Amino acid sequence: MASKLTINMVSQSSSGFSNKQADLVIVPATTGQMGILPGHVSSISELKPGLLSIHEGNEVTNYFVSSGFAFVHSNSVTDIITVEAVPTKQVDPASVQKAPQNTLKSLTQPLLIWRKLKPK
Repeated sequence: MASKLTINMVSQSSSGFSNKQADLVIVPATTGQMGILPGHVSSISELKPGLLSIHEGNEVTNYFVSSGFAFVHSNSVTDIITVEAVPTKQVDPASVQKAPQNTLKSLTQPLLIWRKLKPK
């Protein structure tokens, strides 16, 4: 059995990485947090929005993932495919708080324009 886990992560929003060696990865699966160690049984898990943690010795790297899948292979390789994966160090709390307001505004703007232009 391998002593390290090999992690490959691909994301639409970033370049991701390949062949990252780690001791443990914790993914936010739709069935709950799932810890993956070297030698883990093969499985496929759907990811929900949440925190993905990669543990390498005493170092922990956290990512926010929006959704995706984790493919765990019996040869201690894990492939993580995400729509969005952002290191938590790069997340701006102010932007996160404004996101729902900006989304609502972008959704209601066409309705306001339509109301002004519709025939009476």
